[in-house]
Amino acid sequence: MTTTKTRKTSAKGTDLREGLVDKALKKRYDELMARYHAALADESSGWDARFEALDEIINSDPPYYLAASYATAKQFLKAEVPQESERNIRTKILVARHFDPEDESRYGITRLEALIGILRAEAGGELGRVKIHPERQKVRVKEGKTTKLVPFAEATRDQLKAAIRLAQGKTGTSRAALPPLVAALKKALAGAKLADVGVSIRGGKVTLSGIDAVQFAALAKVLKGVKG
Repeated sequence: MTTTKTRKTSAKGTDLREGLVDKALKKRYDELMARYHAALADESSGWDARFEALDEIINSDPPYYLAASYATAKQFLKAEVPQESERNIRTKILVARHFDPEDESRYGITRLEALIGILRAEAGGELGRVKIHPERQKVRVKEGKTTKLVPFAEATRDQLKAAIRLAQGKTGTSRAALPPLVAALKKALAGAKLADVGVSIRGGKVTLSGIDAVQFAALAKVLKGVKG
């Protein structure tokens, strides 16, 4: 004996599955996609806005692409941004997240991606949602048995590559071990769903970056439980 499954409907006959999509999530998704398409039409000045919109769609919690019935970011990007690979999109998202349009135009995507790689290696992980000012950055380059700091704006392509290797460790193939305090903070933040908060330590001073105002209460609880 076979049975036929029927859709559950409300008194007015509306498919109840429509209620599974959060209206606020759908509204924000539509707004971001409208911003993305508007920026896509403006190739000269819309680059930054385009990838910032994609950043919010795929990296929010929960991700906004769920409102359009996409199960994963990969599925969303393949359907909505078919002209580029996922890797290239994610690289451009990082650059748009951390730099202003003027910096992108002045230094180029490749150099700025290299700077992100250096800073992430030095910090031991993600940088959070913080803007980077390239003109203030210096990269550490090894020359012989010594190292020196070179202004990012003056660094050559080879120096940037060398700086990444140095920041990642002597072999250039694996990231140096995280300081215990940084590792403990990152683990605790991830457990509290605050993995997007950047953590770094220099000269014994810990820096937390990219903190949203709504995250402060949860962050306070995390910090209270972490022992240095």
